[in-house]
Amino acid sequence: MTVLLDDAAPGVEGPRSEGALRRRPAASRPLARYLLRRFCWGLVLIWVVTVLVFVATQALPGDAAAVILGDTATPERLAQVRATMHLDDPMIVQYVKWLGGLLHGDLGVSLGNRQPVSAYIGSRLRNTLVLSGLSCLIAVPISFGLGLRAATRPGGLLDRAVSGATVVLSAVPSMVFGIVLIYLFATNVWQWLPAVSLLDTRRGLFGQLDKLVLPALTLALTAVPPITYNVRASMLEVLRGPYIGMARLNGLRERTVLWREALPNALGPVGQATALMIVIVVGGTTVIETIFGYDGVGLALAHAVNGRDVPLLQGITVVLTAATVAVVLCFDMLAVLLNPRLRTAL
Repeated sequence: MTVLLDDAAPGVEGPRSEGALRRRPAASRPLARYLLRRFCWGLVLIWVVTVLVFVATQALPGDAAAVILGDTATPERLAQVRATMHLDDPMIVQYVKWLGGLLHGDLGVSLGNRQPVSAYIGSRLRNTLVLSGLSCLIAVPISFGLGLRAATRPGGLLDRAVSGATVVLSAVPSMVFGIVLIYLFATNVWQWLPAVSLLDTRRGLFGQLDKLVLPALTLALTAVPPITYNVRASMLEVLRGPYIGMARLNGLRERTVLWREALPNALGPVGQATALMIVIVVGGTTVIETIFGYDGVGLALAHAVNGRDVPLLQGITVVLTAATVAVVLCFDMLAVLLNPRLRTAL
């Protein structure tokens, strides 16, 4: 009779168990390779964006030297500024010099205010991150709560209401949410909150949180419908799996089945969808910050476009792209680490 020894069987000693112990660290190698591959693709994406942004801004009409000098422009001064900024060099030479400065943390100098771009967008980036963080703290718990409740009772009244509301509200522009909130809570109905979020630079940001409420609610209302839809769809697919039926047949409570068996397997697609929505929320701050006059990166980007401030436009675009790639990579790692099926598929 042949006896098959399991490497993981308790009490088994000898070369097989020692070999199994030696092979355990190798199980993390596919995960490390996957994360490294994703990181490299993120760097490639950022590089592609730098090329596209540089080419697009160079193709804009007008002369950057004339924008800097304004009414004081003369042929001699224009030639001097163009020589200082290397505007007469070939485009590839300009790109290499700009990319070299970018790799050293030098985003250039703003044409509008003559400040270093990195210093100019530093505080505004912090303001945008705080606003986006507050909106995510509102949107993510609400979306997960509604999506999970709707998925556990498919076809019920709550499920039909959530499904219909997510479809309708997903088609509403964020600008409409902002106008409605201003009408309700700042002007016509109740005057509880300021309609314009002009920040006082002499005070800390957290000392004037009342000015962040309406912009944060607007961004949250923009993010809730699609995140809720993805949570519901992912949970419905997982709850139909055979292992969920086996868990129920084994006598596990419904709460245990939902939180211990179903939710971890649904976190992969839900996490990726949430990451994409967070990226959309951050990207949507341009419209929201313009509506409320909130001094963030989005408002600075709008001013850069209107004033043809090429270095500021390039710097903000690259920073937002890097932040987007970082968020997506973080959620990818979390999805793989939390989902056993994704780990074993590597």
